[in-house]
Amino acid sequence: MTELQQLKRAAIYVRQSQTEDGSISSELQEGNCRKLAERYGWDVTKVYDDLDITGGSTRRRDAYKELRTDFKTGKFDILLADDLSRFNRNTAESAQLHDEIPTATWKEGIQENRLFTDILSAFNADFLRKISERWSDALARRIKNGLPPSGQKQFGYDRTLPNGTVIDKDNKKPSGVLESYVLNEIEAEVVREAYRRYTAGEGARTICQDFTARGLPSAGPNGWYPIGFFDLLDKTFYSGKISHDGQEFTGSHEALLTASQWKKYRKEREERKKQTKPRNPKWMLSGLVECGQCGGKMLSHMARGVPNLLCATYNARGKSACPGTFRKRSKVQMAVWWWLGAHLDEWASAMPSDEEGKLTAETNVANAETGLEAARDKYSRYQRFAFESSIRAEESKDTLAEYSTEIDEAQAVLDEALAELGGFTPAADVHEQISNGALLMGFSGERPKMYERPDGEWEDAAEEISEASTAQFREALSKIIEKVIVHPATGKSPRDPNRDHRSEVEVVPRKL
Repeated sequence: MTELQQLKRAAIYVRQSQTEDGSISSELQEGNCRKLAERYGWDVTKVYDDLDITGGSTRRRDAYKELRTDFKTGKFDILLADDLSRFNRNTAESAQLHDEIPTATWKEGIQENRLFTDILSAFNADFLRKISERWSDALARRIKNGLPPSGQKQFGYDRTLPNGTVIDKDNKKPSGVLESYVLNEIEAEVVREAYRRYTAGEGARTICQDFTARGLPSAGPNGWYPIGFFDLLDKTFYSGKISHDGQEFTGSHEALLTASQWKKYRKEREERKKQTKPRNPKWMLSGLVECGQCGGKMLSHMARGVPNLLCATYNARGKSACPGTFRKRSKVQMAVWWWLGAHLDEWASAMPSDEEGKLTAETNVANAETGLEAARDKYSRYQRFAFESSIRAEESKDTLAEYSTEIDEAQAVLDEALAELGGFTPAADVHEQISNGALLMGFSGERPKMYERPDGEWEDAAEEISEASTAQFREALSKIIEKVIVHPATGKSPRDPNRDHRSEVEVVPRKL
């Protein structure tokens, strides 16, 4: 019996590059290692696994790093694997492992001959190099043909063979054949609805809850949940692009979104990340109301069971930053309602027609595209001039940097124009949304459906308003209202008979 055969405690290492049909499953690897341990009478103390990770490097292999630490602290005596390639496909790292830890594999047996182990490791390294070359060629071919590098199914699309057959568990893709991605209208409409509702201001959690309740198909087995929601919507694939290694390429598939709709989503996503917009607003005026003393946003909060507003600056930094502005939410809501009643028809008649509005948005995009092209041409012409005039790089650096900044600014203008076009809402729709929202707020005709307390104060209607309705109404209001300013109280006390509540709330409309 050899020295290694006399060891008692064994650990198993499992690594699988891809969890797909045809690969060496983790279960099979572990089963073979347990048979090996049983053959030599070793007790298995722990199984370490790195799944979906290549063997070319140890950088992302957390289990591999853990087992090396555990061996040094005496938690096992010998390391088992299905074959040597499970440990490493890098010759140097493989040699280092075998210097440190006694190993044995199901396919190659106990590694007591270091020369034999080094030869096998060298073969593994060569195998990895050839696999890498083949993968690079295959990847370049896929990108050239406008296909995603992974080759996986994309929710909203069917993977099809050249003859139109959908690729699934019963119809496998033959090796070497390139598939196509064709819209699956049922899934595609779910994705479109997700984009529409999110860019209108609705929260991811509410959308996911609604999709789950309706039993809509999802991208994965876990159904609809916020993290998966954003993993899905953040894919450039839906804008007609494919991504690889930080770069974007034109895809061969039909886009689910127009360029303007994609920019609108990205703008909304970034604004919510930075919290420049209220997250999942429960009140229809959230984010539109400002303090008249410092310009800070007014926060909605409950005081003695009554919805109130207070200055965010005062709340965060105290009186030294702002004397503080406070108001009942119902007072501000009433003032906005009366303003809408007095100006909505006036605003609607002053608005351009639906066709004129859309034409303006499209014209802004075209002008922005022309500006970006001009900025790029300016950069290229100077670059060519500098080269032909033998101007040193050090001398042209500042000018090129200036022109590069102009390109970035022109791109920002285009992105903004595309986002505005993507979020274009016809005037008739805005008018309808505001009218519907007013009813949901508790207003009907000329009188609000709100209740009056014994002390004479008006309170919000008790009816709970859905987040979807809130988002739609707020989006419509933002088309005509720039902001709502709450000025300091005009009376000495809340019940001062000379107090002018209406003048304390100023509605600033957008310029038409």
